[in-house]
Amino acid sequence: MRIELESVRRRFGSVVALDGIDLCLASGSRTALVGPNGSGKSTLIRIVCGLIGHEGRVAIDGLDPLTDR
Repeated sequence: MRIELESVRRRFGSVVALDGIDLCLASGSRTALVGPNGSGKSTLIRIVCGLIGHEGRVAIDGLDPLTDR
């Protein structure tokens, strides 16, 4: 499945967790998210899974995980 993110942004109050993430993962590829605590890894996964709202565009095989569950 192809995963595409364009200008993804997420705020928690005044804290910006993700700011302008652009990413395209080809079907069948493997990717690791690496970073220190508080860098937004879990937030990004929750957005891709459609568990939390965000600004920007997320598509999994062309479908929005928030609206096309």
